[in-house]
Amino acid sequence: MALRRFMKWALAISTAAAFVRTPMRAPRAACVRLFAADVSEVKKMRASAIQAELRERGVRYDDCFEKDELVKRLVENWDKARAPAPAPAPAPTP
Repeated sequence: MALRRFMKWALAISTAAAFVRTPMRAPRAACVRLFAADVSEVKKMRASAIQAELRERGVRYDDCFEKDELVKRLVENWDKARAPAPAPAPAPTP
């Protein structure tokens, strides 16, 4: 009888502890941060490649006239998820 009460108590404590210790957070892939080394890599990219990255993220860049402005815009919006690729058009039926 005491063992049964102890097991119920231990289960209740471990369940409560699991909720306390497990923080709610986004998956690791969504938590990517841009570090200083990555910023230098972005600066090495061509302007057209930076524009393509911004386009994939759905970020407007038509008001950016210098490459430094594009780099800054990409760094600011790095955490935005990329838009999914559009599905290919179905083949026409004869």
